[in-house]
Amino acid sequence: PQIDLVLGGHTHQFYPGRNIYGTYYCQAGYHASHLGVVDAEINLKEKRVDSLSSWLINVENSEREPDAVEVYQKWREQIESFKTHFVT
Repeated sequence: PQIDLVLGGHTHQFYPGRNIYGTYYCQAGYHASHLGVVDAEINLKEKRVDSLSSWLINVENSEREPDAVEVYQKWREQIESFKTHFVT
């Protein structure tokens, strides 16, 4: 009950946003193909979330931020390196 929003990942699914048992869930797909945008109205005085909505924006290869692609590639290389050291 204390979790209002989950930004999901790893399952390679597209969930523009939905309420699941009282917790809002959004997942932007995989491999930086989409951008997940979440609009949250938060009442700081009452310490509550008044509304959550979200949507996905399709990101074409030509529109991808070059710096983000470079960072993603570095992480991908590191993951591959971990596989050779920790997976038998």
